[in-house]
Amino acid sequence: MTDHYDWPHHPIDRVVRQTGRTRGVGLRRRYDTSLEDMWDAWTSPDRLRRWLGEVTGDLAEGGTVTLDMDGEIATCTIIRCDPPHRLVANWSDAEARHTTAQLRLSRDGGRTLVELEHLGFDEALVSRDFGEGWDDFLYRLGQYVGGIDVWSPPWGEVRTALDPYWLPLADRPERDDSWPSVTVDDDRATLAVRRTYPASPHDVWTAMTDPKHLAVWFADVDVNDGDSGADGEGTSWRAVFNHGAASGTIQECAAERALVTTWRWEHEDSGSVLHVALEPAGDGTMVRIVQRDAPADSATGYGAGWYAMLAGLAIHLDGRAPTESDWDADFARARQCLTTIT
Repeated sequence: MTDHYDWPHHPIDRVVRQTGRTRGVGLRRRYDTSLEDMWDAWTSPDRLRRWLGEVTGDLAEGGTVTLDMDGEIATCTIIRCDPPHRLVANWSDAEARHTTAQLRLSRDGGRTLVELEHLGFDEALVSRDFGEGWDDFLYRLGQYVGGIDVWSPPWGEVRTALDPYWLPLADRPERDDSWPSVTVDDDRATLAVRRTYPASPHDVWTAMTDPKHLAVWFADVDVNDGDSGADGEGTSWRAVFNHGAASGTIQECAAERALVTTWRWEHEDSGSVLHVALEPAGDGTMVRIVQRDAPADSATGYGAGWYAMLAGLAIHLDGRAPTESDWDADFARARQCLTTIT
């Protein structure tokens, strides 16, 4: 029998963050198993029931599953499944809470790093509850992939053991400013979002202004520079997305530093102004987007959309092509965390 007296001290990183208007929990742990084996442990119903719970439904992108974890029932819609690295799901529980969970797996030498994020909690004690619940299940996962009979104490003992770890985190969460923010004034809004990339300003600028690059991570963009100045001011453009089109005219352009353009969705009566700034950030580049005078009733969608777009740019700069499901997953995560200031 394994000695379980040190159960809460298993090597794990725990965090509670103030994610915009809500809270989120994060857990990181390394396991002595391969990336492929760990992915299978998270996605095979037969293996999931050994350490997490009974799973029924369609465990595939776009599918819906029901998860029974020791009598706690959750319904999950899978919005991104990228084997063997990423799984994102909208999560609904019996308390009518609607949250978003993300699993990321990566190789770490001969081991696998598991990073679990769960976003969208309104109360401190709810974030404590979910943090402790996932802490318990990740402990069970370690037993399972380690070939040990899966065991954990009754829930009351779990809470007693883990409260000293999670209650201080829930009472004093870390502030996470990586999510979009929106300021609403009557019927107009200003939104802001930023992201840092391990790439040079030249490479980031090229990815954000060259139509060939934009077609990979953003949209198909047509540029009409017939009446533009030498610096690009006056250039008109039109971008075609999967669910609509937008157009505008460039007002200011400073290569590798800043771009200002009008922006209007073709289904909207009025437009806004988009400010894009590139700033050195260590060995990388920070992109900051501020959109002014956007329609207030569309501001949440704008903010979450730009967050998802910048996440897609990160995938592109990493040499891969983002999918529509990547955008959907990051849009859902950002909506959970978007800060609105009225």
